[in-house]
Order: sequence, then C-alpha cells, then structure tokens
Amino acid sequence: MKKLFSLLAFAFAVALSVNGQGKVSSNEQGKIYVAKYRNDCKAALTYVFDDGLEEHYTEVFPRLKQMGVKATFCIIGNKIEQGRFKTWNVMTWKQLKEMAEQGQEISSHGWNHRNFKKLTAAEMKEELEKNDSIIEEKVGARPVTFFFPGNARTDEAIELASRNRVDVRLRQTPLGRGWSKRAPNGTAAWIDDMIEKGEWRTTMTHGITVGYDHFEDSTVLWNHIREALSRKEQLWIGTFREVSAYIKERDNISIDVKKKGKKLTVTFAMTLDKSIFNEPLTMVMENADADKTYRIRQGKSKLQYRLRDGKLVFDFIPYGKPVIITEE
Repeated sequence: MKKLFSLLAFAFAVALSVNGQGKVSSNEQGKIYVAKYRNDCKAALTYVFDDGLEEHYTEVFPRLKQMGVKATFCIIGNKIEQGRFKTWNVMTWKQLKEMAEQGQEISSHGWNHRNFKKLTAAEMKEELEKNDSIIEEKVGARPVTFFFPGNARTDEAIELASRNRVDVRLRQTPLGRGWSKRAPNGTAAWIDDMIEKGEWRTTMTHGITVGYDHFEDSTVLWNHIREALSRKEQLWIGTFREVSAYIKERDNISIDVKKKGKKLTVTFAMTLDKSIFNEPLTMVMENADADKTYRIRQGKSKLQYRLRDGKLVFDFIPYGKPVIITEE
C-alpha cells in the first residue's frame, strides 16, 4: 500500500510539472524543463519603433546592426505608399525589405493609422487586411503581430486583430522625450527592476530626432540599448514576435522524459499552430556535470549546448523530433 501511494504521488508530481513552463521531473541529475526565456535568461526586452519614419532606417537600423540587436518596426502601409506621415518622411519598401532580410521584424500599425475605437468591424478588417497584404507583397513576410494606432482598442478590436497572429501589443513603456520622467532612477535601475521581477517589457519609440515624442538627445536611446546589452546573461533582447511566440509556446508545451542507461529521450507535444508559432525554445537540464561531455541530437541535427551554473542549456525545435541527450 505504501509503495502504491508513493507511485501515485510521483505520477501526480510529474503531471503537475508538465504545465506552465513545460517542466518535468527527470532522473537523479535533476529536472529537464523549458526555460522561462531564451537562453535561460531571467527577463526579456523588446524595442518597438512606431510609424515607419525614415530615420528608423537611416539612424536606428545601422546602430542595431552594429550592436547585434533585433527590434520591431510597425509601419503604416498607406503612408509608405505616399512617402510621408504627417510632415515626416517615411521609409521605402526597399529599405523595409532590407531590414527584414537582416532579421528586423516588420509589423503592422494599420493601413492608414486609424483609431480602432471609432471603426466598425468591417473597417477594422480592412485596416488589418490591407496592411498585412501589402507588407507580405513588398517585404516578403506576412506580419503575425499587430500594434494598435494610438494604442486605441476595444475588446472587439483585440479579438479581430488577434486572429491568425502570435500577439498584439497591449502594454508598452514609452521611450522618447520624457524618458527621464518615466525612469527617474535611471535606465540601469529600470532594467534591473525588470530582471528582478522576471518580466517581459516592450518599449514604444516614435521619432528619434523628428516626429512624435522624439528625443531631446538621441544618445538616450543608444545608451538604453547599451545598458540592456550589458545584462545579456540575464536579459534576452528579442523582437515582439520572437518573445511573444516563445512565451506562448513555453506555456503550451508538454514534456516527457525517459532514461535508458546514459541516454535521455525527451519527447514533447505542442497544440499551437506551428505555421506561426515556430520559435525555437530553450531546454534546461539541471545538475549537469561540468567534467563530462554531452551529445545532444534532434533528428539528424546536432544541437549545440553550453554549461551554465551547473545547468545544461540548449535550443530545440518544439514541433520537431524527440531530443536525445547522451552522456559521454
């Protein structure tokens, strides 16, 4: 009876562990689970640039390339066609395509930047479909995220804009002219607070030297990014699509681990639409032995890993074949 109770308790513990972040009790080495954020970081940060202004290409894009950072640029399709938004120049389709090809996310800010609180359902659908279609045609990839113009939305707008998408922006931290007032203790304290709380935060920037809420001194932006990069062991800087997809996949996946000798077989299941939820996840095995070598494969692919704080950390494809971990 005592043995039966122990087996039931173990089964219950495993059943609980497959929820949330896909954690599962494993072998004597410890747990195998999906990390909260990419590369087992403690928090995540996304830089978002609204409105498609020309200086997002001339000023921001070169800096991001130099720093090795990917960001999200939400654009207004009809304004790209016209070459202007209000009194400001905007990027060209050729520039946007170049940015996308180099890993920047080009997303939707509506076809004509209309207030979604004032639109009918038909008008909302037109704003969404027109912009999605032209971005797909001109840039080469249909956007799977959306950013409400002026952050104005209703429950109906959120429901419509969320269809066939990874996510829509509902929360943001303005990063522009008034940054010192929003972060009175400084950028470093703001970033450290985010890491301590384990949060994903999304910034919102419009103008750099011109445009709405542009900086008095653009070095504020570059210093913000440098400060974030200095925490790269703890902070993942990713696009809106990357981070939101990772979080939803992480929370959806279930994991099962079987051990045979020195080999662990990790199988998993995910019920999300893999045509849009296709972000690699990070797997962690606790209590890894730093004096040993591991071989990790998923199908025919050899997975690279690193040992960090006694943990084996590597990325895998969440809808792919089982992951095989062999201690050598």
